[in-house]
This record gives sequence, C-alpha cells and structure tokens, in this order.
Amino acid sequence: MIMRIAIFKKKNLYHLQDLITLGEADNAVVEELFKDMESKYNDDKQEDFKSLFVQQQKKALMCSDSRARRWHPLIIRWCFQLHSTSPKAYQLLKESGVLVLPDKRTLRDYSNCFKVDAGFDLEFLDSIKRDFSERSNPKDYDVWVGVIHDEVSLRKDLVFDDSGKLIGFVNLGTVQNSIDDLEQCLSSTDNTSITPEQATHMFVFMAVSLFSDWKMPVAFFPTTTIKSFALFNLFWKCVENLEERGFKVLTSTCDGASPHRKFYKFHCPPGAPKGTLIYKTNNPFADEVRPLYFVCDPVHLLKTTRNNWENSCWRNKTKKLKNNGMWITWLQLIDAFENDVNASNASGLRLLHKLTADHLFLNPYLRMRVYLAAQVFSNRVALALQVQGKPGTEETKKFVENMNDFFDCLNANKICTQFEFKSVYRTPLDRRLHWLENDFLNYFQDWRNWALSQEDVPLAERKQYFVSDQTWEGLQICVKSFVEVVKFSLTIPGVSYVVATKLNQDPLEKFFGKLRQKRGAYGAFTCKEFTQNYSCAAFSQSHAIKTVRRIKRSGGALESLDADLQLPKQRK
Repeated sequence: MIMRIAIFKKKNLYHLQDLITLGEADNAVVEELFKDMESKYNDDKQEDFKSLFVQQQKKALMCSDSRARRWHPLIIRWCFQLHSTSPKAYQLLKESGVLVLPDKRTLRDYSNCFKVDAGFDLEFLDSIKRDFSERSNPKDYDVWVGVIHDEVSLRKDLVFDDSGKLIGFVNLGTVQNSIDDLEQCLSSTDNTSITPEQATHMFVFMAVSLFSDWKMPVAFFPTTTIKSFALFNLFWKCVENLEERGFKVLTSTCDGASPHRKFYKFHCPPGAPKGTLIYKTNNPFADEVRPLYFVCDPVHLLKTTRNNWENSCWRNKTKKLKNNGMWITWLQLIDAFENDVNASNASGLRLLHKLTADHLFLNPYLRMRVYLAAQVFSNRVALALQVQGKPGTEETKKFVENMNDFFDCLNANKICTQFEFKSVYRTPLDRRLHWLENDFLNYFQDWRNWALSQEDVPLAERKQYFVSDQTWEGLQICVKSFVEVVKFSLTIPGVSYVVATKLNQDPLEKFFGKLRQKRGAYGAFTCKEFTQNYSCAAFSQSHAIKTVRRIKRSGGALESLDADLQLPKQRK
C-alpha cells in the first residue's frame, strides 16, 4: 500500500488526499516509512536479490501498460522456478495483486526456446552442452556422467501437432522403425498393409553428473514396452552423442525389468561360459580404454526382495523362503508386529512404532512406496524379532539385517556426519565395500547353495527356498558394479569422495513426478501432453533455473546467482 501511494504521488496521476485522508501525524509516519524504503533499496544499489526484487516491483507498478514491462533476467528465472514448482500457486499469487509478476505466457516464450522432438534432437543436445558449460565454477571431473533410462506409461491418443504431423505412434528412430516394419511384414500371414502401433509408454534417457548437481533429460521415445535389441541400439546411440559433446559416460542405471537384463547379456564377451554375470563392458566411443558399468537400481532391488518375502507362505504363496532349516515367512513379520502392539498396551512403548498396516497388507499402489520397504528392512524389525525371542526367527533376523545394511551402503550421501553408514565414500579401502563384496554376497550365495543341496525335495520346491533368480542376479550386478565404480571414481584426479545415491534412479523418478505435477491431474499422459510438458520440465532442470535455488543458501548475493545470465526468448 505504501509503495502504491508513493508511486501514485510521484506520477501525479491522483492526488493523495483523494484516495486516503490521513492526519498530520499519520502522514508523517507514512512519509518516513517511504523514505526508509527508498534509502534501503536505492535504484543504484543492487546488493542482493531482495533489493533487486523490490526495485523491479516498483518499476512494474510505475508502468501503466503491462505490455511495456521489461523484466530483469534473474526475476524471470525466479518466476519460472516458482511456476514450475506450483503453477496454481503462481497464478493465485499473480491474481491476488500482492505482487506484479510476468504472465505465464511470457514464461512460456522462454521455455519454448528449449523445445525438443522425440528421438535424439541434435539441437537440443547442443543446448544441453551449452547449459553444462555455462555453469559457475565448473570442475574438470564434472564431465563424468551416468545414464539413467526408464519408461513411463502413456494413454493411447492420436492428435495433430502444430506442424500438422500426426503424433501418438511408436517412434524409435528411422532405423529401428524400419526394422520393426520388416519384422511385422515377415510375421504377417497375408498381404495386408503395415499398420503402425500406437505408443503405450514413453522411454526416457537422462544424463546425471556423478560429481556435481547437474542433470538433464537427453531424449525420449514413444514406444510400447521396450525390447532389448531396441534398447541396445538406442542406449549406445545415446552414449555416442554424449561422448561426442565432451561427456564421459561411466555408468548405466535402470531397474531389473526383463528387457534390461537381456540388454546386459548382449555384452557377454565371446567364448564366455553360460551363466557369466555381465555387469560391465568397454565403452567403444571413449577416447581411451574405459569401462562402462551397468548398475541395477538398489531401490527397485529393495522392493523386489521385499516382494519375495511377502510371497513366502503369504499373499501369492509363490515362495517358501528357507535357510539352514529355518523358515523366513511374512507371517513372522505380522506376528512380530501384533506382539509389539499388544506388549505396548501396558507400557505405551513400541519398538516397531513406524510399522503400520500399510507395511504388512500391501496393494499395488503401496508396493511402489520405497519407504514401506525400507522400514520393513530395518534394524528395529531385526531387534524386535530378537527381543521377542520366538523360536525359528533367527534366519529371518539375519535376512533383515543384511538387507538393511545393503540399503544403507548404497544410500550413503552425507558429506559431514558422525555416522559411518551415512557417510560418502572417501577411500577404496572403505570397509563397507569389503562387506558388500564379501559378506553380503556370500550370505546369499551360501543360502542358495543350501537351498539347492536339499535333494530330498523336488528342484522346483528347492528354488522356492531362495529369492527369485532375477532378484539374485540384480543384487550381484548392483554390488559388483557399485564397488568397482567407487574404486574407479576415486582414481579420477580431483575426486575426493563418491556419493552413493548418484547411482540410483531417483533423479529420473523425480523428473517424472514434475511432469505429472505440471499435468495437474491423475492418470497417464497422452503422447502430446508428455511432449508439451517435457520441454518445460527440461528447461527447469537447466543451470539458469537451478541457480535460483541458491537464494537461501547464498543469502541472496547476486554474485552467486549469475544475475546477468540472459535467457533466449521465442519471438512472436
């Protein structure tokens, strides 16, 4: 209100007495407040973001025509960050009149310069390289990246885009599309014309810097469920494009889906015996001899191991986990939970206070929640089994402890902490690496050997004593790759520590979450909706927008925010 009164007075548009009648004392107070504000946020002084923001608000209020407003680049970046976080909150703040903010169409003119088409868009890849190079205080080792790939469901829909092109069909690139057409033609029994398939999933590649906070989606492809040979071609094309632009690809992270496991096996060296575990290969596009490691996402492995346990004599009853003559069943967890609740009735204290019915009686939605699996495989559950002292639960306790320590080792991301299991990796001799490679894998290997040695039962039942082959293979690939990646990374000049969480799929899952948030509704995307939201979400991942998040950490200092960094704008 004070600012508006001062501006109206300054422009002589209205007389102050026609708007508000103030007494002599009140008028003196208002004048004094305004003078204090003028002295604090002088136009010639731009000390921090707060002063810059107030100055920009004053200029916007003094401009009678909204079309003539010109915004500072840092204000545009801050507004875009606010809009990408919550479009509805941004619109509410703008319509309330509390602040004068750029219209969402103005913001769209900036994000539209970040447009990208399906496939490997060379212009978009070049803009990724420029965005990477424009970062403040870049380090030589920041070029080491990992590639994350996964798919998200789509809703079938065919629409025309702005150029008149019909989108919604499978599009894996010219070569792969031709291979699919040939396969469909050869498998057809009659001479009917080839009908292109409608896309049901969107497959996305993302590049993540292993030693900095930079990350960016690289490409997306409308597809049905991805096939392993198609993934092979697309992945190495992605690696080639990144290597040509100066990046060094060290890892590939994905979940344990069947096409991904087959994709690993395509890299089996000639003459290798059947059943050889493939967890790394040579990078043919690297300038020097350099390995590329395949990492199974530890978060998905935690959930699949929990699912094996849940199906042990419970739910689908496809497993009968048993080790050293002792059963490992889901009913033991339910019994421990009920005993903990009953025992707490008198004292009011519980060991398993974090466990609820959602942890035990899962539905398809709850099975996707990571924290439900992490809290089941916790030291508290192992301690509760020990304290309650039920006979036959010793192996269940050991199983829970091993999975808890496994997840702690692959979730270490604290630079300064007194807890060793949360600390980043600083030396190749870290005892956690030795535990993973020896104790953890040996525990499961001994369990498997014991299960298969029970010759008094059929082979099919013996396999039910152990976790699924897919889970066991994923655990081995994850551990061996992780250990070697940490040791290799610590030999790179300038790298003093390794953050374990850089080797999981969380960045891509968060990116999918942003896309769903922009859509503003539940349900799957259509192909067009995904494409529209992808450009905007990718723009929000750029360095120009991410630097705005430093406002709190830097105290709003303009030097650390790259205040004069210009953004390209689409011309009408």
